[in-house]
Amino acid sequence: MRAGNLNGLPGGPAVDPSTGLPFLNNQIPAGEISSVSSKLCLRFTLANFNSGSTFANYRTFIPTPITTNGYDLRVDHYFSPTQQVFGR
Repeated sequence: MRAGNLNGLPGGPAVDPSTGLPFLNNQIPAGEISSVSSKLCLRFTLANFNSGSTFANYRTFIPTPITTNGYDLRVDHYFSPTQQVFGR
């Protein structure tokens, strides 16, 4: 997408704002991409995971320096076939 190739994106084809016609092969020519948007795209990291879509395509592992020691207790009581209770 950084080079102007918009194939595979949801929605209709990209339209040239000066003519109102769709770009050929849904590819924005390099001369039509503004320098501001080119520099802005460099601030975003590249995809590193193929999720099969344009979303959820970047993954990273972040260490979590938290240690949790926990316990879980469940109590069940059976009064009758129609009256039962549990607590956690």
